[in-house]
Amino acid sequence: MKSSTRLRLTIHHRCLCRAALLLALAVPLIPRPGQAGPKDDFRQAQAAEGSGDYRTAISIYEALISQFPQDPKLRAALAQARLASKQPNLKGGLESQLKAVILPEVEFADADINSVFLYLTQKTDELTGGKLHPNFIYKGSNEDRTRPQITLRLANVPVSEVIRYVGELTGTSFAFEPHAVVGTPVAMLSKEPAVPAAK
Repeated sequence: MKSSTRLRLTIHHRCLCRAALLLALAVPLIPRPGQAGPKDDFRQAQAAEGSGDYRTAISIYEALISQFPQDPKLRAALAQARLASKQPNLKGGLESQLKAVILPEVEFADADINSVFLYLTQKTDELTGGKLHPNFIYKGSNEDRTRPQITLRLANVPVSEVIRYVGELTGTSFAFEPHAVVGTPVAMLSKEPAVPAAK
């Protein structure tokens, strides 16, 4: 066999080896039977999001985006999961719903109870994207409503806790009814006639 023919065969053999090596490196990217692939991961992320486990969903979406950075569907799913994770879970009664809404910062200086109610209504509406707009009913006198008596500074606190603190500072008892938070001065409660016991 001539040396030129031998040289051509050697070059051809090397090319085939390189092609086989590249193919071998590419094969692990294709999921084997029984092995999870990108579609399975995406379904898992959607299931986690559906059950309210946003942390897991976001983690999976981020891992998928690192593999497929140009996929618009993945980017949209990640953005939606991040947004949903910031929204409070508005299940249960009004007290539970207000317990789920966290105020980053609260600062009142000699505020009256009317101003506080207005602030809590606006912030709750804002933080829940308009899903929760609480009503406040106050049974005290006009003088009680406008008296500057609330000084409070808190951070990362549920709305329900702010209401409790306001109750302590103003001597108000709050009841969480289905559609409103009802405040009654403790002094008024003590004057209400006792309900006679059933015979």
